[in-house]
Amino acid sequence: MADEEFTNFEEKFFEEVRAGKKYQHFLDIGSQMDCMLIRSILDSMNIPTYTEGNHINTIYGGASTCLTSVFKIKLYILVEHYEDALSAVKDFIQSKIQSLSERDGKDKYLTALEVLASPYIISRSQEILGITVM
Repeated sequence: MADEEFTNFEEKFFEEVRAGKKYQHFLDIGSQMDCMLIRSILDSMNIPTYTEGNHINTIYGGASTCLTSVFKIKLYILVEHYEDALSAVKDFIQSKIQSLSERDGKDKYLTALEVLASPYIISRSQEILGITVM
């Protein structure tokens, strides 16, 4: 999804907030790529989002990788969408771990992530793969 499309989608977020709907800081994300993918998933579910710090790693030398970055991107959603968004993010984390664990030469770190992210134990405040759920 292009930045312009996210800008248009953020307008929906702000319209809802101006109309009195409550919002919350939902995720800290360490990767611009993960942020784009998560926002696209939420967009497909008609869950408006807003982010802060999307491009800060690019400004400070492109420190972002697929797993972590120096600065976290903050993603906000409307409170009413929390449960649906949480379910979608859990599915995203599971898919990412599955994909990483199937690569040739996976290391002990990825094996540990498979254990940490098994279904049912992803807590709302646990950081996995550079994604912290609030």
